[in-house]
Amino acid sequence: MKIGYSMTQAELSVKYSRFLRLIVNDNATASGVLQSILDNTDGTNAKIFMQLLDIELHIHPLVAENVVKILDAAVATKAMPSRQKLLFSQRKIEFMEDFGPDISCIQKAKDDHEKLTEDVKKEAKDTEVKSEKAIETIEGMRFRPFSKSSLQQCIFQKH
Repeated sequence: MKIGYSMTQAELSVKYSRFLRLIVNDNATASGVLQSILDNTDGTNAKIFMQLLDIELHIHPLVAENVVKILDAAVATKAMPSRQKLLFSQRKIEFMEDFGPDISCIQKAKDDHEKLTEDVKKEAKDTEVKSEKAIETIEGMRFRPFSKSSLQQCIFQKH
């Protein structure tokens, strides 16, 4: 029940912060609402980070450091799914290509993204190996999908 509550809280906070930004024109309070949700949850809701990005991208003048901080925070969130981390990392590269102060920052973002990609691939491979081991039976045999002929052989051998 707690998970459903936190998801509802996050969704309502995103909507409220959007209202604050678009209708009330209060970006600081909108960011504060979202930051409080991040501080009080595990921070895995990508919508919260996306809304924070939206707020920062629409502040004039644009402060690139604040945008990069949000993207870095999303990637650094341990409980964030790997796929989401990759998307935030890619967005960081794209943002840095447009607004980065120099080429070294862009190259660092690309290097970090490559490392993250390798880590995600390794994690996916480890997960695949674990799931294959879980399929093994106690006798060390592996489950195989039944074909119609193998199922008929099993039935006829018992009778």
